[in-house]
Amino acid sequence: MKKKRMSFLLVAILLVVGLTGCAGNEAQNSGQDTETEQTETVRVAVMTNNITQWVATVGETQGIFAENGIDLEVSEFAAGINTADAVALGQAEIGNMADYALVNRIGSVENSTLRILASTQVTKDGTAGTSLYVNPDQIKALSDLAGQPLGTVIGTVNDYYVDQTYTVAGISEVEQNIVAVSDYAAGVTAAQTGDIVALWASGVDAQKVQTAGFVALISLADLQIFTNAYVFTTETYLADHQETIIKYLKAYQATIDWMLANEDQAAKIIEEKNYIPADVFLSSLASQYYRLSLEQSDVDTITELEDWEFQNGNFKQSYDIRSFIKADPLKAALPASVNFH
Repeated sequence: MKKKRMSFLLVAILLVVGLTGCAGNEAQNSGQDTETEQTETVRVAVMTNNITQWVATVGETQGIFAENGIDLEVSEFAAGINTADAVALGQAEIGNMADYALVNRIGSVENSTLRILASTQVTKDGTAGTSLYVNPDQIKALSDLAGQPLGTVIGTVNDYYVDQTYTVAGISEVEQNIVAVSDYAAGVTAAQTGDIVALWASGVDAQKVQTAGFVALISLADLQIFTNAYVFTTETYLADHQETIIKYLKAYQATIDWMLANEDQAAKIIEEKNYIPADVFLSSLASQYYRLSLEQSDVDTITELEDWEFQNGNFKQSYDIRSFIKADPLKAALPASVNFH
């Protein structure tokens, strides 16, 4: 009888251990499932030396996107138009580009699937931001640009800057000498080789053209141009992943808030991770309002540009760009950031 009781006791112990092990495995699996459910990968196409790249870098480094359930996969491109291609082709879910290029891309593609989520930045009044850099030996006033090679990154907001430059300078179309370059790096090279005598530039590109001997002649503020940039997605991704986009927008704004509250620390991260000099980053913070918003001015900017681009033959048919704005995700993420009619 004693041996029999010991056998029963051994069986009971083994059952308890077995059940405990199963429970542990179930708890572990449950934790893994929960983590998988809470985190979603978002592929973001960013412009080099741009706020979206900096937000991605700082937000990942500080764990802000992870805290909001977002695992970022970042692809870097030379210009905003390339991020649009990446999003349209399904290589990324979210992209960004300047107002002019965005208006142009939507108008140039029949039944565009791009949808505008928010404005990400706007140049501050009275600050230099982007400037027209010129060869001082050849250009001393805007009127000197007549007949001289002026570089522009075709298909980007540079086209608009150049048009407005000629308008203010009073230079007729027959006297304009526009040299198309593929991207800003090519524009810097053209300045260095003497193939152009003027180029609109900012940030690192501005530093490089200054190294080539160029100097700032006027700023966008002098032309009363205050450029916006926007984040966008596709209609399909928005329909299927609205909650994910809301989380992304929350994390994006939280990262901007952290950067503005910790400028020196953010500059150090950008310098170490993106190889952008700290002073360039800090200068950008000083010259731009970085925020997610859909204010009346954000909507008016692209509405006016759509009219200008259509009138100047950038696309065949006028369209209502407001119909491509999808404010619901931003309104859910940051209610106070949406204010337009």
